[in-house]
Amino acid sequence: MKIPGFIRYMALACACIVATPGINRATGVTPSSSDFEEAGESARWADSVMASMSLRDRVAQLMVPRLDIVDNAAGQSQLRNVVARQKVGGILLGKGKASDYAGLIDFAGSVAAVPLMVTLDGEWGPAMRVTDAPRFPYNICLGAIADDNLLYDYGREVARQCRELGIGVDFAPVLDVNSNPRNPVIGYRSFGEDPERVSRLGVAFSRGLADGGVMPVGKHFPGHGDTDTDSHHALPVLNRTAQQLEQTELVPFRDYIAAGMPGIMTGHLTVPALDPTGTPASLSPAIT
Repeated sequence: MKIPGFIRYMALACACIVATPGINRATGVTPSSSDFEEAGESARWADSVMASMSLRDRVAQLMVPRLDIVDNAAGQSQLRNVVARQKVGGILLGKGKASDYAGLIDFAGSVAAVPLMVTLDGEWGPAMRVTDAPRFPYNICLGAIADDNLLYDYGREVARQCRELGIGVDFAPVLDVNSNPRNPVIGYRSFGEDPERVSRLGVAFSRGLADGGVMPVGKHFPGHGDTDTDSHHALPVLNRTAQQLEQTELVPFRDYIAAGMPGIMTGHLTVPALDPTGTPASLSPAIT
């Protein structure tokens, strides 16, 4: 089968969705029969929509392109192309102002045949991409906080801001342990070098996001902290033994999953201890 041309210029957000619909695992609330009934109705609706699509359109639903546009005629034209014509499943906006974000997201929803997954790469809130949004400290500063409840409240506030803009998914938190001082890409994005602290703060923030109605996506599995290469430009190698991974990199992800958080983004790095073929984690069935 020939790959549709649009796939060649799409950026795929590598988030593996593992949540069970209708169960609020973020708060630990026991699901009721009505929860399962609602989840069943949602699943039946999703299945019916999927059954009506061609293979090409099903593939398009997996695509989440990054769009560096503003809310004008040109931006709306590009957005209409990827949403209405190419029928992508979601969008990720680049740098912009709050008014542009809100306008573009509203416009995208108006031309989408299937509800869009509107996402944000907002590790320290919308301000990471939305230039006029309130600024929060970087994670490395928040790593000094002793009260996990403050991270929960922070997550709730980030969720509130996201929902004001129409965003339902935040590619955060960073769960990488900052264990390599030569790391050029994680650093201040991490909560610190202590796996247990990274875990506690990351899970608290994620709970706040989830309770606020925004899906958290922990990253970069299985851990990008102990690398000395920027994965935006090259392919890092995580040279850790399986035992070292268990004791450091995997600790925050294990706790995040155990807390019932719904999404994980894989890292674009090779991990020989987990996949000796050298296949990047972002493409490796063994690692995912």
